This record gives sequence, structure tokens and C-alpha cells, in this order.
Amino acid sequence: MVEEECDSSARRPTSPLPETTDLREATRRREALVNLRGWFDEWATTVRAVVQKRSDLIRLGLASRKAPQRKPATMPATPITPATPATPARPTAAPPRPAEPAEETAGAHFE
Repeated sequence: MVEEECDSSARRPTSPLPETTDLREATRRREALVNLRGWFDEWATTVRAVVQKRSDLIRLGLASRKAPQRKPATMPATPITPATPATPARPTAAPPRPAEPAEETAGAHFE
């Protein structure tokens, strides 16, 4: 129950909204914003004429960074040939000689 009260109070505005908007104030605000935009456009035109470094224009917010160019996958000029397999070691002429039976059981006691 407490959670519901907290959730609903979080959605309500903290102060009541004005019932009517003052038309004169809204008109003055809009006029000020239009004047500000005109000033900004004039300033931006002047800055673009004076500043030549792209990095400076980016810092001033008058240019944006370019997206990195992805290089297309290119095929090599010469075809890749598989490496030749290593030649297996040659077998010895004679297999290793088995141990003598006496050597294998030396020291062992069988009953």
C-alpha cells in the first residue's frame, strides 16, 4: 500500500501548473527567441568565414565529426596458395629392437 502511494506521488507535479498562460509574456518570449536565433545565424556566418580549422568549428558546435570511413574488403593481388604440408619424417630402416625377456623381468619375483 505504501509503495502505491509513493508511485502516485512521484507522478504528480511538485507545484500546481498555471491555469492560463499569459499571452503577452508568451509573445515576448517568442520574439526574444527569434531575435536570438537571428543573432546566432549572423555570428555563425562570421565564425565560418574566419575560422578555418575543422576541429575548432567542431568545438564551437558549427560542424560535426565525420563518420569513420570503412575500408571495403579488398582481395589481394596474388592469390593465396595453401602452404605445402611438411614432408613427414622418413621411417627408420629397421624398427626398434624389442627388449630381451631377461631384461624385462630382472629383479622381479613371480610365484
